[in-house]
Amino acid sequence: MAPATPRCHSITPFFIVDDVVRSAEYYRDVLGFRFERYWGEPPCFVMVGRDDVEIMLSSAAGPGHVLPNRKKHSEAGLDAYVRVSGGQLLYEEFKARGAKIIREPEVTFYEMREFEVEDCDGYVLCFGQDIGCDPIHQTGGSAMKTNGVKANGVKPIPAGYHVATPALCVRGASEAIEFYKKAFGAVEVCRFPGPGGQGVMHAEIKIGDSPIMLGDEFPGCGSHSPASLGGTTGSIMLYFDDVDAAFQKAVAAGATPVMPPVNMFWGDRYAKVTDPFGHAWSLGTHIEDVSLEEMARRGQEFMAQMAQGQKA
Repeated sequence: MAPATPRCHSITPFFIVDDVVRSAEYYRDVLGFRFERYWGEPPCFVMVGRDDVEIMLSSAAGPGHVLPNRKKHSEAGLDAYVRVSGGQLLYEEFKARGAKIIREPEVTFYEMREFEVEDCDGYVLCFGQDIGCDPIHQTGGSAMKTNGVKANGVKPIPAGYHVATPALCVRGASEAIEFYKKAFGAVEVCRFPGPGGQGVMHAEIKIGDSPIMLGDEFPGCGSHSPASLGGTTGSIMLYFDDVDAAFQKAVAAGATPVMPPVNMFWGDRYAKVTDPFGHAWSLGTHIEDVSLEEMARRGQEFMAQMAQGQKA
């Protein structure tokens, strides 16, 4: 199948202003815009919108301390943010034409994959693609539409997420994030500090196409990790192309082996490890499609063998 044609969907002005709150109130009170979102306390970045138009407002100091992936490169008072699909294709096209790329493609904590180009006049264009959108589903010249989108354009299930998302409580979330990167190839999506800048209140990683939330334990708020409880009652299942290699990688990174890879009756080659923070992980590669009837028959045999082994 040929790759989808890349398209630009909208352009969003990015205004550098002296007083974000004053400017945002002007857009709300005088021009009838609504507040979409803001960062910082007091706000140093505000997005306002009306109908299909959005405007980003940032303090003159720049948004770097709350948007760490967004760096101000030019001295111009206006940047432009362009939402696109086929972002990687656009990046390769621009690079081939000799465009001045000042930020390579990267995934931000707000679920956009972005890169930046500086034009011949010194203005910065930031091109961003929602990483939950598939450009193959783009049709015609209109912006992408998905089922379940509310009238205000907000998806009930955010782009990039599934209906169920694991959320882990750990003692030492920063160390856990680094471990999951080494052991399972996780990619860090975002991280927010706890009270007083201590610990991690909330973070998100992605393993393959699946997000996982995690944060430090805060016993005073009823949040306890396996280290505090002395164990865990559940596990997370990860599928890999090669479970044997994945198992060895996890163990080499510091996971405790619980069960080496073995072919199981339900059609998976399956293994289990425990991470250094007390959470259990099941690893698998699907090697055979098994009907429910055959699975039940094999399961009975498996349980019978286990019973015999316990008697012995």
